[in-house]
Amino acid sequence: MAKSSLTADQVRLLLNYDPMTGDIRWSKDAAGLSNHAGGVGSLAGYVNQSGYRIIMIGGKNYKAHRLVWLHQNGKWPDGVIDHINRIPCDNRIENLRDVSQLLNGQNRGVPKHNRSGHRGVSFIKARNKWYASITFNGATINLGLHETLEKAVDARKTGEASYFSA
Repeated sequence: MAKSSLTADQVRLLLNYDPMTGDIRWSKDAAGLSNHAGGVGSLAGYVNQSGYRIIMIGGKNYKAHRLVWLHQNGKWPDGVIDHINRIPCDNRIENLRDVSQLLNGQNRGVPKHNRSGHRGVSFIKARNKWYASITFNGATINLGLHETLEKAVDARKTGEASYFSA
């Protein structure tokens, strides 16, 4: 079964989806279509190193969040599926949105090495000021040097609204 030929009806036949928990369970014996060993009612697939649930159907691996989108909306997503809360195994439909790669990339947490606590905001010790920037279409855009952290954060939020309004 080719990836593009998998339909919502087929997914609904093979998988039960609980929108309250985001759990995906086998609804019938998928012998020949899947390599699952747990049987009917067991959680489908496995969680990979990145925290995404992967489900094999017809010899092909699918990310569970894409199957949930197909199951619930009757069609494959146009873009990428973004987990709004950034938890890759939280497949509740209310936590999923079909977005562009650009918008998906903006839904990242604060990097671990960041000391300001805000994406795109850092302290320039030599100038004794806060620097705000944003990356858009691969280019870093300078949003200025600011006297306070709050002003730099405000500049970053204004930049996000300007560049990433959907």
